[in-house]
Amino acid sequence: FLPVRLTYDVPLSKNTILAPYAGLYARYLLHYKIITTWVEQQRPPEIVYPFKSEHASEYLYRGQIGGQIGLLLKANEHFVAELGYAWDFGYFINRNNAFSDEKERFHTLTLGIGYRF
Repeated sequence: FLPVRLTYDVPLSKNTILAPYAGLYARYLLHYKIITTWVEQQRPPEIVYPFKSEHASEYLYRGQIGGQIGLLLKANEHFVAELGYAWDFGYFINRNNAFSDEKERFHTLTLGIGYRF
């Protein structure tokens, strides 16, 4: 996950800064697995590794580019809280063929608390 962000610091008080950001990111998926469950057939979960499939190149895309927006709250030079949202521009799974029209994108919600040294 490689983010590039533009941030603008808005001072709220002497020790508190609100920093909204927007930007782009790029990522490359090294590993991915799907866990399927068959509740109606009462079978145990099945794990599938789609990148190891011979058909993976037809509909799975490892490289993704997306956008992100969010807010950082910086307090007392050390404490940080973050709320962010990110989404992919392209589809990760695109089975747009005669048998399926399934399309999926990643969407990420980030909520974080940190301490800067």
